[in-house]
Amino acid sequence: MDLTEVDGAYADAETVEFSSVPDGIYKTIIAGVDFKFNRQGEKICSWRHKIIDGEHRGASLFKNYSLKSEHLKWLKTDIKKCGCEFKTLSELQNRTDKLLGTECEVAATTKGEYQNIYLRSAIVERPQYKTPPPEDDIPF
Repeated sequence: MDLTEVDGAYADAETVEFSSVPDGIYKTIIAGVDFKFNRQGEKICSWRHKIIDGEHRGASLFKNYSLKSEHLKWLKTDIKKCGCEFKTLSELQNRTDKLLGTECEVAATTKGEYQNIYLRSAIVERPQYKTPPPEDDIPF
């Protein structure tokens, strides 16, 4: 790919400043689940929450879970809040689609220089009858 044709536009382009959303409670959907390494080279599971209402609609919040054994309880707890259960972490890695689109309520809280994201609850759809039960199906 030859990029020389956009060199001039790149040189003239401004940079964009990103700011975090203010601390508060936000309604989100899980828009991404990725396994990667943090700056220190440690394995993490990163969830991208996209805010779906209010003044900051469209903004993203990131929740990173350490994959160190002593921290896995937090990831497992939030997965369960979302209505999912996986026997192994590798199963989650292959089925992240089960979490995508889950509606959540998260709290953004700044401690020191970092903003932390906490999953307060998830709206998990419950199976519904596709057709109502027959009216004559009365138990007594």
